[in-house]
Amino acid sequence: MVFQNLALVVLSGVLFASALPEPFVRLDAESLQRPLQSTKAHVQKFVSDGDGPLTSENKTIYEAITGDPRFSRLTKAIKFSNDIIDQLNDSSSRITFFATPDWALRKPEESALQGLFRYDGDVMQAQPEMYDLSTAIHAYEELANIESFHDDSEKKRWKRFLRMLVRVILSYHIIPGQVDTQKLSEVSTYPTNLSLHFAMHDEPQRIRVESSLIPPRTTVNFYSKVVSANTKTANGLIHVVNHPLIPPITAFRELYMAPSMYSIFTSAWQRSGLTDELDLRWVHGKGDKKGHIEGTSVATVFVPSNHAFGLLPKQLQYYLFSPFGAHTLKKLLRFHVIPNLSLHTDYIYNASSHHKHSVPRVYRTEETYDDPLDQFLAEIIDTEEYFVANGYSELISSFNVTALTLLPKHPITINIMKYNVTLPFPGPRRPHHIITKMYANGQRVAVPDIVALNGAMHSMGTLLDPRKTGHDNGRVTDWEGWEDWLPKWAMEV
Repeated sequence: MVFQNLALVVLSGVLFASALPEPFVRLDAESLQRPLQSTKAHVQKFVSDGDGPLTSENKTIYEAITGDPRFSRLTKAIKFSNDIIDQLNDSSSRITFFATPDWALRKPEESALQGLFRYDGDVMQAQPEMYDLSTAIHAYEELANIESFHDDSEKKRWKRFLRMLVRVILSYHIIPGQVDTQKLSEVSTYPTNLSLHFAMHDEPQRIRVESSLIPPRTTVNFYSKVVSANTKTANGLIHVVNHPLIPPITAFRELYMAPSMYSIFTSAWQRSGLTDELDLRWVHGKGDKKGHIEGTSVATVFVPSNHAFGLLPKQLQYYLFSPFGAHTLKKLLRFHVIPNLSLHTDYIYNASSHHKHSVPRVYRTEETYDDPLDQFLAEIIDTEEYFVANGYSELISSFNVTALTLLPKHPITINIMKYNVTLPFPGPRRPHHIITKMYANGQRVAVPDIVALNGAMHSMGTLLDPRKTGHDNGRVTDWEGWEDWLPKWAMEV
């Protein structure tokens, strides 16, 4: 098995590009075998002792984790919440758990701990930095040593708060079903056991999974890597990760926390008075009135990166960020957001109709529909195969969704294609990899499926051109000559 995995590393670099449905380079099977001979001699140096629990097929996930000293801190966190214990110890269910070993739960900065203890709200109002598992565990342990709590009632309140916080965090580490790393690589996002009533209409919060062949790696939410996978237990699987998962925050706040990538968009969004269209915030009650949540519960945003804005002609940049172009800028920004729809490459939720569905395998249609989900479910296309030497890339799913944006009468058409790339590996079990391509009005999405508390985000390398419709994929947007049409368009919309 180890040799097979390492052989994949050698093969996949050559095959990855050639397996896509574009002009191919034919591969010589004999030349592919030569690197494997030298690889086999070095197998042992790559073998890891593993960070996962020992074989635990007769134990539940709870028993496997709590019985392993390498997960002592995670065990403490699990025991904070009876609800988490019940989920991990239920032998009748099948779940997958992302477990963080002690070495990955580093002590947080003292300022983070103090900031948590100064907080006087509830879990639903908590700031993003508070959803760190390490901080919550250390805060719970520090309670006994903090002299500022003069009475037991205050300590009890804080323990209740921390238990709720840990329950939210650990629920995000659990996904329904027994999902090994091979299955993880086949879909871009997965639902977790975390649902919040004020976001996504209580739909499960999702994780983003990305797999690569060189090096062979599975990464969750961009930052948490699976370091030991597929430990079998009586009620599911354990994947050990090198960083605890942090439940997502709102779309606007996520973008705001990545200024090197999206500072131009977030500044323009705020300046245009659109913050609530991508954010959720807690509004304190006045007098006897209770506080409440305001903002947008469900949305999808195709967010242009700083690089995308930089590709615009200089004069257009000056115009959009001047008082004269503020009206035009606001309309262009609104064109990039779909309200009441959470659209991922493998899952769609329509908040207006409360319809939801996972992406089926194969679709095509020529009809039009009022509900994007009805259209999504009706699209059926014929499967195509693209052969590459002894391997091939098969188009397994292609569908279009046309959805209204925040800009009236200006819908976006999204085209999503998935390819199953099979590698010409010797033997009956040929390894494969899923490739996903996403287009918005014909423009390639650079980074799809960024999960958010209140929907989905897709990073764009270009701004969407409001003149273009349909899904003529790969078209280049030309902003030269914008003076002839853009100001007039903005006045007419």
